[in-house]
Amino acid sequence: MKKIILFVGLIVISFACLSQDAAVKKGDNLVNVGIGLSSIIIPSASYEKLITDNIGVGPSLYYWSSNNSLVTSTTIAIGARGAYHFNIASDKFDLYGTFTLAYFKTSYKNNYFSSEGGTYWGFGAGGKYYFSNNIGAFAELGFGATDFSNLNIGVAFKF
Repeated sequence: MKKIILFVGLIVISFACLSQDAAVKKGDNLVNVGIGLSSIIIPSASYEKLITDNIGVGPSLYYWSSNNSLVTSTTIAIGARGAYHFNIASDKFDLYGTFTLAYFKTSYKNNYFSSEGGTYWGFGAGGKYYFSNNIGAFAELGFGATDFSNLNIGVAFKF
């Protein structure tokens, strides 16, 4: 009998959680502006349009430059990003997973000039906390082209 009561209780709580507003929904436009934390700081920006309550797609952009006494390098990466939003029962929290496919171009300047480019893919997990209906903070942990760094943090906008 206790198992039945526990089971029914879990079902009731689950439906109650699902009935609350989610932080994001179909039609929302999401913009992230942040920095990737690696051996250097990597500025980044991404846009995402939610095409369902859970799935969003859009472009991402990363840029960084570094130099030392031997070489100066500049890299720009442009990617296509997809995200799955878990829509937990909160209008403030947004938890999601990402997949990115990006093209990058790196230019080197030293005694001679050269460049290279290619495609990278990556995946990650992230979370946002919205301070108001439209502005929040985000953090993403990723591998590969998701952030071109392991940790990306910044400001999130929703409209």
